[in-house]
Amino acid sequence: MTASMTNERALSALALLIALAVASGCGDDGRAPFVGVDEEGGASSAGGAVTAGSGGTSGSGAGRGGSSSGSGGAAPGGAAGTGGTGGDTGWNPVPEPDVPALCAENMAASTPQRLAISTAAADVFAGITADELVLAWMTIEQGVSTLYTASRGDLDSDFSVPLEQTIATPDPVALGRDGLELVHVDADRHGFSLWTRAALDEAFARAPEQPFSLLFGEDPDAENERYADPVLSSNALTLFFARLDAGGRRTPFASVRISPAAPWGPSQPVALDEELEAAGDGRLQITGVSGDGRTLFLWNETRGSALTATLDRTTREFAAGSELGALGRGAPNADCSRLYHSSSRGTLDLHVSALR
Repeated sequence: MTASMTNERALSALALLIALAVASGCGDDGRAPFVGVDEEGGASSAGGAVTAGSGGTSGSGAGRGGSSSGSGGAAPGGAAGTGGTGGDTGWNPVPEPDVPALCAENMAASTPQRLAISTAAADVFAGITADELVLAWMTIEQGVSTLYTASRGDLDSDFSVPLEQTIATPDPVALGRDGLELVHVDADRHGFSLWTRAALDEAFARAPEQPFSLLFGEDPDAENERYADPVLSSNALTLFFARLDAGGRRTPFASVRISPAAPWGPSQPVALDEELEAAGDGRLQITGVSGDGRTLFLWNETRGSALTATLDRTTREFAAGSELGALGRGAPNADCSRLYHSSSRGTLDLHVSALR
């Protein structure tokens, strides 16, 4: 790859990595301005960002003209994300120097503790809300994907008997911030679907409005691409996913929206530094992200191990952080003190490990 191509790719991803809260538009210096949402739900911007539009026609999902109604989609309520300033805000992954990251750059995971709610099947972790009160996982057996969700009233309580439902997707779902929404890859891998529910004791159903019509901008090849690995940020404003090539190699992308009721804007590549990208060899899956957007949790499909990537303030790329060992897919809690995850070896159960 030439230096000019590398620079072009870095610039393409820069808007995401500088703000991760802008659907489109940049400031005069080429950087995406910080965008948040004020307490009344209106967009606020330090740089006059152009917001993702609303409206559009109903369709089946991303890459196929899904609906982008500004009022439909995400369920209301839930805890605010931990990043940004006030209310439900987008991320500012290049914070002031005196603001420490939520996750330490060098972390180790304690001995995994099996969660009693694990099933007899091979459990694949899907998501945990930042407050650790709603857990989602899946089993995929003989081509049938079954989603399980369970909740609890506080951290000292056991999870409830899980709700169980089949869902037509080849990958684990992405759980929303309050446990009332999820995003999954469609069965043919050519798009995404949003599912919602009104209460934690109800099953999910496909939302009438699908907020993915802007996800790929004017990309003419969007309908022919294959996608995988959806992950939502803790405030549900950023959607991570992967594009797959013919050999199954992954390129991570991300899209942002200005509020949980808005459509996700045009996606851009996630900037991984060359060393991390080379080491991953196209097999890295983003499985979780810290509340401040400065630490990615990844799973190396080839090695069967978990690791982190930390945002470098100088290069504004994600660089290799900590090796967490032979863990499966996982995501952290709000203060990055615990990691909920699958097991990649032995009994394929759900676990939680302390991070230190």
